[in-house]
Amino acid sequence: MRTRDLLGWGALPLGMSALYPVLAIGFLLIASFGMWARQHVDGVGGDMHEAGIALTETCRLLFAAIAID
Repeated sequence: MRTRDLLGWGALPLGMSALYPVLAIGFLLIASFGMWARQHVDGVGGDMHEAGIALTETCRLLFAAIAID
């Protein structure tokens, strides 16, 4: 294996470990916006409201999974 390949593959876990907090913060921001919108938007109903709830819950679960890892 060449040195360049070794350094590249060695840097991959470092890059992934730096990416996890960014993903977690992004999911938390999306979930926070979804929760804010659910509380402040009156008269929302139907499929869009259910989709917003599902998005919020999914983002919260992804944030928790990344935070635990």
